[in-house]
Amino acid sequence: MVYPATVVATLLVADAWFDVTTSTTAADATQALILALVVELPAAAFSLYVAHRVGRRVRELAHPGHVTGPHRPVPDRPEAHPVPPSESSSAVELPPGK
Repeated sequence: MVYPATVVATLLVADAWFDVTTSTTAADATQALILALVVELPAAAFSLYVAHRVGRRVRELAHPGHVTGPHRPVPDRPEAHPVPPSESSSAVELPPGK
């Protein structure tokens, strides 16, 4: 999800740039500029935000407890990190034929 969102943001910025710079008339330039400022650039910023959040969440899940930055780490869920059996526990054996 990180790479597609980053690609979408890049393409939106490039499209806004080309729309504004290739406008032939003042009316086209105004329309392209308004569309860029109201739609394309905010959508690109949101895509980068999504990419950042997804990347951060993936890192939190891959390395629990090791998070840098101002955000707190996500609390561990017991089902997300199964505890391996200790040496003191023994496997339960079933009687033959059952």
